[in-house]
Amino acid sequence: ATRGPASPGAAAANAMMATFGRGGPTSPTAAAAAAMMGAVGKGPISLPRLPGMLATAWSQMLQTAVQLPHSLSSDSSQEALCSLYCQVVEGLEELRRERELRAGPQGWAHDVEDITQKFDRLVSEQEVLYRDYFQQREQWLGEKKGLEERLRSVNEILTNTQTKLDTKEGELKALQGLV
Repeated sequence: ATRGPASPGAAAANAMMATFGRGGPTSPTAAAAAAMMGAVGKGPISLPRLPGMLATAWSQMLQTAVQLPHSLSSDSSQEALCSLYCQVVEGLEELRRERELRAGPQGWAHDVEDITQKFDRLVSEQEVLYRDYFQQREQWLGEKKGLEERLRSVNEILTNTQTKLDTKEGELKALQGLV
């Protein structure tokens, strides 16, 4: 499918390629353009520069002439043109994928809505957990205080019992010594 030209320079180049491709005028420029059109490869083919027109290249993939940046002249290497062409194709693919993501049934708007709902739910769960924690914290502090008091009283009883035991053992040894 033939696409429309991207600029007036590309329109002129397309017209030139259409004329030369049909066996039109036979000038060195026309012969060079026709030879370039028949060149094998997937990258762009540099077209002869027309006076007053910007540099253009023939894109076999797009089947149209594409305008080249000002930094590339008509004597640019084929490698530089192919590299630039690959970058353009990659950029177009990236744009297509981005458009698909945005336009798809599960697009970004839907994802943002889901994430917002999940965030709101997590914030409310966090509030409930904090509220529950602070309510139970008072209960836990009370239990801790009760257990510490009980431990202290049990330690006192143990110390008293140990003292009594030591006293009774001393008395027992004294009685055994008398017998």
